[in-house]
Amino acid sequence: MSTTQNDRRESDPKISQLYEDFPTLEELEKRYLKIVLETTGGRKEKAARILGINRRTLYRKERQYGWVTDEEAVAQKND
Repeated sequence: MSTTQNDRRESDPKISQLYEDFPTLEELEKRYLKIVLETTGGRKEKAARILGINRRTLYRKERQYGWVTDEEAVAQKND
């Protein structure tokens, strides 16, 4: 049975400790979205433009991360 590089990495405690402090891609996305929303004063259109995404995508991500309820997101879209 051969040992893969991944097997060695998982068995080496020094290497696995290196990855403990790395945030997940989802966590990085959350942090970045919050920074942009704070920087724009919560202005969704401007935040979406900076992020390079559609406003609807921004609303969806806010709901996904539990920052707004579905009702709040609908109300914001209608403003």
